Amino acid sequence: MSGDIGEFENNFLRITDRKKDLIITSGGKNIAPQKIEGLFKFDPLFEHVIVIGERRKYLTALLNLNPLQMTLLSQKEGISHMPAETLLDHPDFLAIVDRHVAQINSQLARYETIKQYRILKSPFSSQTGELTASLKLKRNVVLRQYGELIESMYAEKTP
Repeated sequence: MSGDIGEFENNFLRITDRKKDLIITSGGKNIAPQKIEGLFKFDPLFEHVIVIGERRKYLTALLNLNPLQMTLLSQKEGISHMPAETLLDHPDFLAIVDRHVAQINSQLARYETIKQYRILKSPFSSQTGELTASLKLKRNVVLRQYGELIESMYAEKTP
């Protein structure tokens, strides 16, 4: 098995994707994003996460948060009750997200840590083409649809 995904077309195999993604940073580090994304999945605050960093100096991520967990965490932390969308603009709630990302980063090697991230206000979905029917992220589609947002994370100074 090569790890490639393809389809036969006129008796020729056309490679369309990779079964197992591997990010190779500009520094030459090989990083399996599934490992990092898996750590985020263990935290109920995060619904979907995609790690980015191919040919880049450091890793970044796009995050979808779980609205129910957002509400529960904000209430637990004493943030006034407000809709989940509004919490994404609340500095105290964003500090909670920072703590969760830092906790996940503490389990990773330095070169595997997420240096910048963006929280998406609309969730990934199969209707917009970002998820498969089995709710797996389509990495290439997400990278294309959020290209400008991704570039903005690399335009800023690394924290």
